[in-house]
Amino acid sequence: MAEKAALKAEKSEKAALKAEKSDAKKEASLSRKKTKKMDEKKQPSTDMDFWEELSKWLQSLKFRSIPELPKTFEVPENSNFQCPGFADKNHKMASVVCERRFNSRKVPHMVTLVNVDGDTKRYIYKQDDDISMDVAVMTLLKKSNMIWQNEGLKTFTRTYDIVSCPDLTGFGEIVPGETMLNLKSENIVANLAGDEQKWENFYNSLVAVVVTTAAFDITDRHHNNVIFAPDGDIALIDLSASLGNAAPLDSTFKINPIYYPARIRKVHNIYMKKCVELGLPPKSWNTFAADASRAYFAIHNDSDMTKITEGCGYDFLQPWKFMYYLSKRQNDEQGREHARNLIVNKMDNSTAFNNFVAGITTILPIN
Repeated sequence: MAEKAALKAEKSEKAALKAEKSDAKKEASLSRKKTKKMDEKKQPSTDMDFWEELSKWLQSLKFRSIPELPKTFEVPENSNFQCPGFADKNHKMASVVCERRFNSRKVPHMVTLVNVDGDTKRYIYKQDDDISMDVAVMTLLKKSNMIWQNEGLKTFTRTYDIVSCPDLTGFGEIVPGETMLNLKSENIVANLAGDEQKWENFYNSLVAVVVTTAAFDITDRHHNNVIFAPDGDIALIDLSASLGNAAPLDSTFKINPIYYPARIRKVHNIYMKKCVELGLPPKSWNTFAADASRAYFAIHNDSDMTKITEGCGYDFLQPWKFMYYLSKRQNDEQGREHARNLIVNKMDNSTAFNNFVAGITTILPIN
């Protein structure tokens, strides 16, 4: 009897050990699955996730507290920071160079992102700045291009990537070219020279700029916020003060909503004469006004565009008001615009302002 009891006890002990091992395996398996799911959640899975992860890292670098630029930051080991902006090139990041600080209200920085193959991509990185407006306006500009193309118009505006990220941060692709601040009318004419396509690009993009600045109330058009691109076209950058959210200086000076600065007007007048030399159809002021009117009516009367703007509570400038403001641009002296540009230029060239930002941010953790 004692022997049978011992065997029974031994069998029970083995069964218990087997059950314990089985439970341990199940627990380990569940733990591995749980860990895998957690890792999957941590890993970015879309382009937007990668942008957000990259932005979080850049925030930790505290650009505003850096007294001297440029400065290079190597990507931490074992990290997986990627930049979808490299398109068909390697997205994996190697380093970022904080190139310079802009002395505008939100103090953005120019950054160069470098991938592991040494390719580079430049962006304006913004902090404490909601650039969802920039994204919205860029969407409207892209939609405008589609409408004009469908209408058979040559009018076009340059578009580029803008990404809005959490924590009031975001990226804006840097458009090639020079800001209007660095160019006089003679420089623009010299670049266009005798290139027929460049002159056409200049004219057709100018029509678009005149139309879109009024249509979408794109303010803050000082010379640092407009680019003259190598292909001859004019591009708008920094679009945050739009759709009824006017820049303070524009409101103060009551700036005409149409961007058509004096130096561009000079180039336009030269183009009217160049048309004869290049064998192009003459582009008088009346022709320009007619082209602008057609482009404005095209987007103003588009049902899809209307749904978009009404959906965000924005009302288009009425066509007759657009034509009124355009007629004012033909010969006005633009003294208000000149005063506004002088103020912005002083801010941008202020070393004291630059040092103040770097100094105060070492005390106040605003990043």
